[in-house]
Amino acid sequence: MPLTFTPPDGYRNKTSFPTTPTSEDAFRDSMQSLLDQMRDYINNNLALTAGPTMGLSRQAIINGNFNIWQRGTSFTSLNGFSADRWSIQYDGTLTADVTRRSFAPGQTEVPNEPNYCLRITVTNAGTGTRVGISQRIEDVRTFAGKKVTHTFWIRSNRAGLNVRRDIFIQNFGSAGSTQVSVTTGQAETLAANVWTPITITSTIPSIAGKTVGDNSYLSFEVRCLNPQTGDVIDIAQVSLNEGSAALPFQARNIADELALCLRYYEKSYAYGTVPGTAVSNGCVQSTSLSSFLLSRNDVGFRVNKRVQPTMTIYSTQNGAVGSSTEITSSGTFVADRVVTTTAVESSFSVGGAAGNFTANNFQRFHWTADAEL
Repeated sequence: MPLTFTPPDGYRNKTSFPTTPTSEDAFRDSMQSLLDQMRDYINNNLALTAGPTMGLSRQAIINGNFNIWQRGTSFTSLNGFSADRWSIQYDGTLTADVTRRSFAPGQTEVPNEPNYCLRITVTNAGTGTRVGISQRIEDVRTFAGKKVTHTFWIRSNRAGLNVRRDIFIQNFGSAGSTQVSVTTGQAETLAANVWTPITITSTIPSIAGKTVGDNSYLSFEVRCLNPQTGDVIDIAQVSLNEGSAALPFQARNIADELALCLRYYEKSYAYGTVPGTAVSNGCVQSTSLSSFLLSRNDVGFRVNKRVQPTMTIYSTQNGAVGSSTEITSSGTFVADRVVTTTAVESSFSVGGAAGNFTANNFQRFHWTADAEL
């Protein structure tokens, strides 16, 4: 820890009580200095501030240890989310795959025994000048006007890859003020095949005088510059805390991390099953009461969503999007049936047009709910 105490003169390394200080005022000043050091350390690095940052001061990043992968663990030519809360970022005609990679138990290159890292493989650099990952932290008020320290571990298969360390975006939401980018141009050049810790302290601008609309956010990005075809980039243990010093990385337990992720994305499939897979385990099943009405047409979420989510329905028969699977009471497949959904933050309902269902048959479907920023 960076906290250092300097005892008053005559008190260091003594086995017996020292001589009387030169004056009572001098003694009080020396003791007060210790208290001032403690106050400054706590205020600068361990602050628990009121407002939107409460609970974020220690670790504002969700899934910074890359333990949660509801959408799958391998993505080809990705343009979107991979590990929960993380989206790939690039420009030009670059294409890249994203996969989950495991650490060997007991490895010592990255501390704290992480299970996984996120790997980006550049399959075609094209005209791209950058590639990386980003996370949007809900509410642009987060850390506004504050110093923050962000840390992560990164490894490249190629020597010379350049990593930008200070990319933040303040987005003020719909009908809000113009987006503000925060960058000082600080960068680091990586050696080949060496896990490298990156730490940088930045100041997030004040939002005084700004207009904040719905869906505002603070975005954080790990960005690699001038990527080349064949680059393999591994990222692990991403952290963001308030203050001018990095706090030791502390992973949340899996249950808490998953609950945070579910605010933004949830699925009916088993945890290890990729959405769109043709499987009935864990699906919603309902009886068709009529040609358009189901006996179970309202499904609750495990965690309330950030906003009304975008719903996607999948057939259990073949993974077709927007359809349920109709079966008879004996389990015989009849047809895929087009369904509609209506969602609120806590639940969604399913129905069909008149004549769509066969009365007394069953409808089966899987679903995903997306409320990402």
